[in-house]
Amino acid sequence: MTPDPIRLTPAPLTAEVFASYGQVLEMPAQAGRQDFAARLVNGRASAQPNFALIRVEPAALPLTIHTIERHPASSQAFVPLDGGRYLVVVMRQGLGGGPDPVHARAFVATEHQAINYDAGTWHVGITALERPTSFCMVIFEDGGPDDCHFRELERPFVIETA
Repeated sequence: MTPDPIRLTPAPLTAEVFASYGQVLEMPAQAGRQDFAARLVNGRASAQPNFALIRVEPAALPLTIHTIERHPASSQAFVPLDGGRYLVVVMRQGLGGGPDPVHARAFVATEHQAINYDAGTWHVGITALERPTSFCMVIFEDGGPDDCHFRELERPFVIETA
C-alpha cells in the first residue's frame, strides 16, 4: 500500500524564511553591485567549480514528488536568466543525515530571485512553473559519489496550487 502523501502549499520565497536552507538573492532594482550575496561552499579540495546553463520545461501543480537530492560538500546556486516563477522545495537533514520531512517547506520564487542552497540541504530539482526557464547553476564537483546524493521519499510530497 502506498503511504498517504505529505501535502505542501508553497509560500512566497523570502530571505527570512529560507535562511535555514540557504540564501535568497534579490536582483538589484537599480544599477550597482551586490557583493557577497551568497555563501559559496566547497568542502573538497578535488572539486572544481561547475558553471552550468540549464533549460527547464514547466511543471503543472499539483505536482507529486518522489525523489529529493542534496550536495553534501557543496553549495548549489540557481540564477534564473529568463522565464517566470519557479518552485523551491527544501528540507533539513534529520538524524543520520537523511531528510527530515517534518521540516519540509515549499516556496514560489519570482523571476527576480536567485537561490543558493547551503551544502547538505535536501531539495527537489529546479522546477519552472509558468513557462520554459533557463538558469545559471553553480556547484563544486569532482565526479565522485559525493557530488550528489539522491533519496526516494518514504512518503511522496504533493505540492498544491501556489
